[in-house]
Amino acid sequence: MNGVYSINDLSGGADCDTDHNLVVAKVRDRLVLSTKAAKTFYVEKINLRKLNELEVRKNFRIKISNTFAALDSDKVDINRAWENIKENIKISAKENLDL
Repeated sequence: MNGVYSINDLSGGADCDTDHNLVVAKVRDRLVLSTKAAKTFYVEKINLRKLNELEVRKNFRIKISNTFAALDSDKVDINRAWENIKENIKISAKENLDL
């Protein structure tokens, strides 16, 4: 019992004519990160400081607006719609913000 570092038996106290005893224990638990969760994954970094430039910001807004206008939103699965939005933003960022 590695995690238990203090156990107290409270046998004194109220007599209720029972053979049960109150026990208080202090337990320290250690959480272990699973190996699957610990694996790293590649994340593309986008230089958002380029959006401070007026011309780059305008081009990015126009590109995003055009891609959203082209999306067909009638009877589309919400998960598929989210994937489309995410991919369109990534593509626009690659083109305009120079990854």
